[in-house]
Amino acid sequence: MTAKTHIIAGTALTVLMTRPDNIKFLTLSVAGGVIGSIIPDIDSKNSETNQVFDKVTVVTVLTIIICFLIEYFFHIGLYKLLLKKHNIEELLITAILFFIMCIIGGRSSHRSITHSILGLIIFTCIINISLPKVFIDSFVIGYASHIVLDLLNHRGIKLFYPIKKRLCLDLCDSDGLINNIIFYVSSIFLVIISISYYM
Repeated sequence: MTAKTHIIAGTALTVLMTRPDNIKFLTLSVAGGVIGSIIPDIDSKNSETNQVFDKVTVVTVLTIIICFLIEYFFHIGLYKLLLKKHNIEELLITAILFFIMCIIGGRSSHRSITHSILGLIIFTCIINISLPKVFIDSFVIGYASHIVLDLLNHRGIKLFYPIKKRLCLDLCDSDGLINNIIFYVSSIFLVIISISYYM
């Protein structure tokens, strides 16, 4: 699937499953869903490796910046939530370990560790050090949606890495009809959810 499909589908599924009831939890839910749905592709190994790595990095950093801007302008309580049970050192450790895992993933073969159950567990353990439950749940849902969507592709993934066998359902191409259907249905769903928050 394309990056935009992963992001939109992962975010739609995240919001559907977490059902955030206020702007603070909606922000964290969307942020977790976006980052979780794109981070597995940090391992892309093709002619556009640097571009893909940059896209994943840019999406992740932009999501974090947007969260901070929302907090700065609207004071929705993200800072208090982040520092409620954890201190700055724990947040820093989380950021460093997350970055290290991204580097490891970026150097691994495509659709291996970051597209596996092991990768999902490692990333989840890292963010569990200091991030709120709603973000963790959303990240896991977004990440899992990425894995499931890539299982549909004919190239498959190493779901049980380090076992080398790839699994796939061989139902579609990365940028074919099914990809487009998933993208547009998820987009419509997100628009409906967004409207419902203003009604």
